[in-house]
Amino acid sequence: MLKSNKSAIDYCITFIFALLVLYSLIEFIDTFPIYLWDESRQAANAIEMYNNHNLIVTYFDGSPDMWNTKPPLLIWLQVLSMHVLGVTVLAIRMPSVLAAFVTTLVLFFFIKKETQNIWIAFFSGIALISMEGYNGFHVARTADYDALLILFVVLAVIQFYCYLDTFNKKHILLSCLFLALASLTKGIAPLLFLPGLFLYALIRKKIFAILKDPYLYVGCFIYLILVGSYYLSREIINAGYLEAVYLNELGGRFLQVNEGHEGNVFSYIQQLSSEQTGFWFNLFLALLSLCPFFIESFKHKKLFQYFLLLAICFIVIITISKTRITWYVAPVLPFISCMSVLLLINFFEFITYKSNFLARYNNALVLTLIALITLVSYMYIIKLNNHPRYKYSWEKELYRLSSFVHKPDYPIGTLNLKIINHSGFKQLLLFYVKKLQLTNPAIDFGNYKQLKKGDDVLVDDEAINTYIKENYKLKQLYNKDHVYIYAIQ
Repeated sequence: MLKSNKSAIDYCITFIFALLVLYSLIEFIDTFPIYLWDESRQAANAIEMYNNHNLIVTYFDGSPDMWNTKPPLLIWLQVLSMHVLGVTVLAIRMPSVLAAFVTTLVLFFFIKKETQNIWIAFFSGIALISMEGYNGFHVARTADYDALLILFVVLAVIQFYCYLDTFNKKHILLSCLFLALASLTKGIAPLLFLPGLFLYALIRKKIFAILKDPYLYVGCFIYLILVGSYYLSREIINAGYLEAVYLNELGGRFLQVNEGHEGNVFSYIQQLSSEQTGFWFNLFLALLSLCPFFIESFKHKKLFQYFLLLAICFIVIITISKTRITWYVAPVLPFISCMSVLLLINFFEFITYKSNFLARYNNALVLTLIALITLVSYMYIIKLNNHPRYKYSWEKELYRLSSFVHKPDYPIGTLNLKIINHSGFKQLLLFYVKKLQLTNPAIDFGNYKQLKKGDDVLVDDEAINTYIKENYKLKQLYNKDHVYIYAIQ
């Protein structure tokens, strides 16, 4: 009976955990229009693949995309999502949302099994989805590669951890498979974890046993076949692709500053200490410095050391790279969240056990303290995502037109519409234009100096608006928040 009651409680805790995670990921997911740069590029790639059915070569504005050279696993999932949910921003972002949801569940069940403590699993997952660097801009809530990359990286490193404990062939094969899927998501990015995996195996004195295992080489063969076949197929169909991959992803980013993304050796530490994790990384560093005082009673040292080694090696490698971008550090956030909770639990248990009065209330007190800390961070991320904001004041003008076409309050689908994009960034609106063209091919970008009778024009720039009113006979159809629609007569 006691076991049955415990199982029922565990099921309830798991259900509550899943609800909290899912709510934080989905609520207001499509409030904000598609972001410029990466998300808009992926959205453009996805809708072009949706239209042309070419599953090997990604296209941008009718031509093979030689700037965004990542393999298309994410794009395939976005196309599938559009077939299920329709051609919407929600469909474009849904693969990232689902990847983030599955990631937290994978961590939850792995930590629960490894520690035999459901609360460590619960709070580790809540800490992760409370981090702005994970559940904010660019990762879990946008149509970017990183949420899917993180899912496969987490699966790969968990399988490798299990492999070192059991030497069961299925774990090394699964680790290589997930690593291949991660590479089909974001190229070489997951391979940056290999030095950490190698060092951990070396520390565990199992490196020679691994090298003698034939299934390691079977796994490597699986990786090479899956990843290599895509790159070779794309090069055959789209000559020059491999050179573009080298320039965009290898030498072009690692050996020199790419597209102005520079920084110093402390850039990633500074980002982790501020907007990426809120207070979690600072709390992690503070407790890590106190760790020598309670190291003797520290529970789950092996898991903690594994995650710590992976995080340190990964951060060192991306710091060596000349191109430094905020979200490059996102793959270590799951490990930081788990280590932070492990440190918190061990620290609070150490403090309470040292007090005769508190010792009798140890479990309840420790859970209450950690629950309060995670609740604060969870409420912060909910508030943040419920009220999407522009990071810079000039972004309000930049996204004004895309905000309108994202959720128009005027029936533009039947107009002979010419969209005047003054931003100069075609990809910002390309997904929306391609979406509108599915039902009305007449809709397209336009030149405000070459309008003709019968055209309808959508504009948000005041100088262009003035030019149109002075040079054309027109009828105003819409005027709100500096967005105008005119019928040229």
